[in-house]
Amino acid sequence: MNDSDDDFNEYDPTNETDPEVRELREEIRRQANEIVRLEAAVDQIAAASAEQHARIELLHLRMDELDAQYRRLSRTIWIRGATMAILGTAIGQTLAYLLF
Repeated sequence: MNDSDDDFNEYDPTNETDPEVRELREEIRRQANEIVRLEAAVDQIAAASAEQHARIELLHLRMDELDAQYRRLSRTIWIRGATMAILGTAIGQTLAYLLF
């Protein structure tokens, strides 16, 4: 190490007499505190976002289940409707044959 490094390491900012330097150091502290506050806010937002993404994923899964249920019920209704139409036609034809 050279002498300038030793001087820098031994620097004590509490003995700083230059008001501009003290003001700048205080501004650095304020900015550092603001960074910490903003990082905490970002962490909160990220946690809320992750929670929302999880809820959206659950809603998508539920929507897929409901869509599959709708398709099954729709197919059942069509099959029953076709069966009833065929059965009705057969009964009508049988009655027409027997009565005429």
